[in-house]
Amino acid sequence: MRTALSKSLEQLQVILTELNRLPDQLADNLYLEANVGRHLRHVLDHAEALKQALLSGLVDYDQRDRGNAVETDRLLAMQTLSLLRLWVQTEDLDNRRIAVASEIDCEQTHRMQFDSNLHREILYVINHTIHHAAHIKLALKQFGIQLPDAIGIAPGTATHLRRSGADAIPPCAH
Repeated sequence: MRTALSKSLEQLQVILTELNRLPDQLADNLYLEANVGRHLRHVLDHAEALKQALLSGLVDYDQRDRGNAVETDRLLAMQTLSLLRLWVQTEDLDNRRIAVASEIDCEQTHRMQFDSNLHREILYVINHTIHHAAHIKLALKQFGIQLPDAIGIAPGTATHLRRSGADAIPPCAH
């Protein structure tokens, strides 16, 4: 699970690295205009909720730091992501029971709590991260920025492509 979570976060690292190869003004503009910052903040909030669950036993994906500086500062996003990736490498991620609390209705406040386990929630964060990496990839493509083919490819899709005889899926790291 550690490796899989690390690899999903690596996709975000690759995106930021690609932006950092551009002139600063262009990178900053794309970070804002393509909503890269909002997607990154959102994904990092989910990973942080998972991190907090290891302390409290409750993961609450609704507790987000909406509008924080990660949304507008790509260098801060890089630092935050680096710290999170370090946490993934050093934290005890052995499976254990945890609870999940979440709002379930958009028309009225309706919060429920569910039983889960750490590995199930790591899987959720992995898939959620890759899903948003795919959105970022599509948004940047509209601005002419090409990201590696493997960005935004979910593990199940990669398996399907391998089984179907498709060309090898390149790793997303450079």
